[in-house]
Amino acid sequence: MIPFGIALRRFERAAEALWLAAERPIRWAAERSVSSRASVSETVQLLANSSDQLEYERSLTNAGHAPSELISMFCDDLYHPKDERFLSAFSDEELRSLAHLYGLLCEAALNPQPSVSALLKTPSWRRVLTVAQDLSERLGARRLTSGIWTPPTS
Repeated sequence: MIPFGIALRRFERAAEALWLAAERPIRWAAERSVSSRASVSETVQLLANSSDQLEYERSLTNAGHAPSELISMFCDDLYHPKDERFLSAFSDEELRSLAHLYGLLCEAALNPQPSVSALLKTPSWRRVLTVAQDLSERLGARRLTSGIWTPPTS
């Protein structure tokens, strides 16, 4: 039999863990809505710049396949067109452009490439670059410099 004091402490710890687990999604959702526009803008900037994409590939070493990661980070991780927080972070025109970029990325995914340099040579990826360049200007994306996202210079 467990002494009452020990049982009470275990109960309190379990209750606190449940409370924290219940609070975590709320806190995560709030943080996500604040950072979603910035994250999308930064990723669009990466998709708009071929030299940044090549640098991204070099930074992955053996950890992943850069061409599929470039597509996945936008399509799987950031683009959530049914999420109210995502929708509220962008204008209607920006949402249409993001949907267009999503479609182009899905098209590029149909023609897998072994490397970013091979991907950059495909017509479908050149369309991704063009749309992402236009969109990054409208979103006010920040530029990647030495692995750190910084504001664009005027």
